[in-house]
Amino acid sequence: NEQFGISWALLAGGADQVMLSRWRVNAASNAVWMETFYKSLIVEKSSPALAANAAMRKMINTDKRHPYYWAGPQVFGK
Repeated sequence: NEQFGISWALLAGGADQVMLSRWRVNAASNAVWMETFYKSLIVEKSSPALAANAAMRKMINTDKRHPYYWAGPQVFGK
């Protein structure tokens, strides 16, 4: 439950959204995940939840379809 405590503290402190990883992730696959997430967030003007969804779907459609590679990051927010 530590992870939920951290996100709660940041949200209670005024953050609108928080993205945290649930475990130590693979650096190469995380780079692809983050690139897709921020492209969707900034270029396509998606919400953080939809941007995370786009990143997860991209990873699932590659050779990195095991949840270890795409399910670590989690978006919390209002």
